[in-house]
Amino acid sequence: MISRKLCSPLNRAIVALKLTDAFPPVEGEYIGCDRGTLFLLDQGCKVRHAIGDFDSVSTEEMQRIMDSGAELTILPRIKDDTDSEAAIRFCLEKGYEEIWLIGGTGGRIDHLVINLRLAEKYPGQVVLWDRGNKVHACTKGRYAFPYRPDCYMSFFTSSHAEISLEGMKYPLHKRTIKPDDLYTVSNEITAQEGILTVHEGIVTVMECLDQ
Repeated sequence: MISRKLCSPLNRAIVALKLTDAFPPVEGEYIGCDRGTLFLLDQGCKVRHAIGDFDSVSTEEMQRIMDSGAELTILPRIKDDTDSEAAIRFCLEKGYEEIWLIGGTGGRIDHLVINLRLAEKYPGQVVLWDRGNKVHACTKGRYAFPYRPDCYMSFFTSSHAEISLEGMKYPLHKRTIKPDDLYTVSNEITAQEGILTVHEGIVTVMECLDQ
């Protein structure tokens, strides 16, 4: 049985992408991405790294970031990837095993799409998190999810996958799902834990609270 991989807090990066009132219930090393650095500083966090083009940061705010003692990586304003993708690559190069992105599910829809694809691109490594949603991708294996009231689970793939679902309101047995299959939305765990088995492919899992 596989639960979500537990790694040492020293090997987990918590990346703040922008100002947000949400905060992850996990320990790790804090990394600010652009204005997300200011959010972390406002929360009293010790920011290990700050990365971004900082095009939305004032001169005074930039000085505050520089005075914080964070290791600073300034990206060019014209580039092929987003700040969030650059931050993920940075974290992987630094050896972090798990990367939690906060502030990546609201705001601009195009950035949301990119962040969802990044979660799928880095299964088992990248987690999108906000106060009511958690998104990550699973590769071949068997995964356990504890029961939580008012939590809906959805399963999608961008290519094709074969999955089984147990302990859920709508169980499946070795069902092939494709990108245009949408019926895998809004499932519910009915047992002490729900079980996802990925037989083939990569599956994006969304755990969403009904707030």
